[in-house]
Amino acid sequence: MKAEIKEIESWKRRVDVEVDAEEISPFVKETLADYQKKVQIDGFRKGKAPLHLIRKQFGPAIVEDVAERLVEAFFAQAVTDHKLPVVAPGVIQKQSSISLDQAEPFHFTAEVEVEPEISVRHYQGIKAEKEIHPVEEEQVDHVIEMIREQRAEFEPVESGAEIGFFIEGDVQVLDRTGLPVIGQKWTDRIFELGKPPLEDATEDLLGVKAGEERRFHVRPRDADGSPAEDEAQHYLIHVHAVKKKNLPGLDDDFAKKIGQLDTLDELRTRIRNNIAAEHEEASEAQLRRRIADEIIRKNDFEVPPAMIRRALDSMWESYRDEHPEAEEEAYKSHFRPEVVRSLKWEMLWNRIAETESITITEEALQEEIDRTASASPKEERKIRALFKEEWRRRRLRGQLLEEATMQFIKAHGKIKEVTVKPAKKNASKIIRP
Repeated sequence: MKAEIKEIESWKRRVDVEVDAEEISPFVKETLADYQKKVQIDGFRKGKAPLHLIRKQFGPAIVEDVAERLVEAFFAQAVTDHKLPVVAPGVIQKQSSISLDQAEPFHFTAEVEVEPEISVRHYQGIKAEKEIHPVEEEQVDHVIEMIREQRAEFEPVESGAEIGFFIEGDVQVLDRTGLPVIGQKWTDRIFELGKPPLEDATEDLLGVKAGEERRFHVRPRDADGSPAEDEAQHYLIHVHAVKKKNLPGLDDDFAKKIGQLDTLDELRTRIRNNIAAEHEEASEAQLRRRIADEIIRKNDFEVPPAMIRRALDSMWESYRDEHPEAEEEAYKSHFRPEVVRSLKWEMLWNRIAETESITITEEALQEEIDRTASASPKEERKIRALFKEEWRRRRLRGQLLEEATMQFIKAHGKIKEVTVKPAKKNASKIIRP
């Protein structure tokens, strides 16, 4: 066999193969023997029909089968001999004719997608900024108020609704004439008097008591929250209850109930540390993305279309089961840029790890498995059993290798820390046991 490889694109190769006549003969014999075993010819027991009759009756099918076997075998050999990193099956572009008494070489041409040859440069000394977000006391105060709101108790009142009280009831939409609109009724709705979205109803509902009915109106709002020119919508509410919200006191007892701590200062410290940890986690994730994006920019290349299709198909299969109404093309179009970026980064960090001889030893892998299992005592046995599966160990090894590679890049980079004024948005993880 002779094979010639030609680069068409950075991610595509053309494979021209010539198979000598003497290499074809074993495939003809093997195919004929297979047909002899499985076909039935009148007058002969299965497997006993003469080969000349089989050739005569099934000749075209046998020829086609031989050609397929030749292409499959010698294309695979060409890929192996030339160490082509294929990412998808080859596509036959053309092939010569063949007979069962072939005396001439057999030729075929295939095209195949391969991983592009990547030579990563400029990853040492990479420049990137890491944002540092100090925690302000205002943020701690806000989180504490969130906790108080979550722990608030609601006390029924008989004196009537005031601003800040909560009204619970069934709400019916009314038309312009004041008659109920069929099918537009909501039961057991709760809202705070004086707050969106029913701030327009404040005057109408002041003083309302449980068991009463009141009509109220709400004006549509523009995008900026200001009242629109549209006509107000009218409603009728049957009030089930009016309640006053009582927030827990802000003292040491509050800290003991919330976080099993002795003092309010200890609670504030825990919240402050949790916010700082979340800021650090977000800043680190942002830094890693900036580093990856910069390395991609300095070493950009085309990703084989087959790899992109395979990744998108896998994502879509998982997504569509839970979202049957979703449109496949819209979904894939939306996520394609991020998929391409992820594939580029994966190939680049793998090449960096290879270049710098960064590896994950079996001991390091087992240490991570031990750490993961020990962190969940109730699930430890199950976790250890899961990591006996080779694909899970391989995936974890890949995650550790990417982490080790990123640490190498950061250690050899120029990372500048920049303090950023804290945003008003607060951490969602308030207290960790």
